[in-house]
Amino acid sequence: MKHYIFSDLHINDPRVDHALVYATFANISKDDRVILNGDIIEGWTSDYRQSVIKHFNLVKLILSKTTVYVVGNHDSFMKWVCLLNLGHIKFYYPYCLMEVDERKWYIEHGHLSGQYGSMFRFLDRIDNNTIFTDVVSHVTHWKMFSMQNKSRNAKDRMKADAIEKGRKMGAEVVIVGHDHLCANYQSGNVRLVDAGTAVKTDKVKFTYAVYENGGFEIVNA
Repeated sequence: MKHYIFSDLHINDPRVDHALVYATFANISKDDRVILNGDIIEGWTSDYRQSVIKHFNLVKLILSKTTVYVVGNHDSFMKWVCLLNLGHIKFYYPYCLMEVDERKWYIEHGHLSGQYGSMFRFLDRIDNNTIFTDVVSHVTHWKMFSMQNKSRNAKDRMKADAIEKGRKMGAEVVIVGHDHLCANYQSGNVRLVDAGTAVKTDKVKFTYAVYENGGFEIVNA
């Protein structure tokens, strides 16, 4: 059985090749496991309900293949689904601990780690039931992501913090996302894996991670 790991698909972002994402998921066997690591459905630049309606068949396909869904910051509206039992899918927030091949995996989206993690945790406590708090949350998130995107040091620190969290929980594998930069390397006794993103730029391509026979591979879609 293969494990497919996707992060930051940002469904409904105009920079995403939705047809390619559909084809990628359509080729995944029903016997394999799919792990979604946050920011799957775009809920900032567009209303998440519009994102789902516009790409309903794609969202339906993705969820039909998924067994683990760790909620991120762009799809934070999914946090409340963690309280529900939806059959084959298990939703987690802010992280997931699981065991694969007798190795413990620690999975988090990544926005709660690093130098801006404390601000994201503060925003996590904001009650988004009012227009005011919703606007404050979105504007602040955009500002922080802009700062993070310009700072390689911030991204490295995010990964380092996530590794330390996983290590404290006894994990041998730490899986993150959020920064749109794929990675697959060993840090001491911990393997760090970042699946990347489906948001294409001049420097970034659609990537995801595959685990099979004890090893991880970053795949260019």
